[in-house]
Amino acid sequence: FFWLLGRWSLSTLRIWQIDFVAITLLLLACFSLKSRKHLAYLLIGCSLAIKQMAVFALPIFILYELSRKPRDLAGIKSFLSALGWIFVVPLLVSLPFLYLDASGFVLSIVFSLTRNPGGLKLESIDQVLNIVGLPAKIPLFCSLAAVYWMYWKNKFSISQAILLSFLCFVTFNSVVFKQYLPWCSAFLGLALADCLSLNSSKEIEHG
Repeated sequence: FFWLLGRWSLSTLRIWQIDFVAITLLLLACFSLKSRKHLAYLLIGCSLAIKQMAVFALPIFILYELSRKPRDLAGIKSFLSALGWIFVVPLLVSLPFLYLDASGFVLSIVFSLTRNPGGLKLESIDQVLNIVGLPAKIPLFCSLAAVYWMYWKNKFSISQAILLSFLCFVTFNSVVFKQYLPWCSAFLGLALADCLSLNSSKEIEHG
């Protein structure tokens, strides 16, 4: 309801952005993670290949995999296999661009980290402080690191951590466009459902 009928989503659809395809694949990856792990990793890779927004969810999936495996040879092989499932599609679709102009392709990706402020007329903290380039990303990186750390400490569910990572990006990134808002609303329902599930579990434990 929030995702499909909200003003930000309707506006994104009207300007023909492809965010919805990438977000849908990321949602399916979350739904599949506990029952079909390899499919989930393949789906997040497909999401990354379409648009880079899933890069904020990627550390959460990697931490999930690390938390499940013992630190032995079998665990290392399983972890490398997971990385292979995640990156196989992005690598395949990137090969033509890497062949034609590898440096240009890499710079086009790094540009997202170094571009000047723009988009909606809402100043971020780096604009207020008149900071540009990579130093302007320090608030974003610090907030994301805090989310990942708290997820690693089991303070958040996967959907809650992804929602918070998107909120960090929308709040602290130098550039913000209206199509970024549906990223958050897509995971709002899942995050709230996880809150209710967690509260129910605590009530049962203390019942």
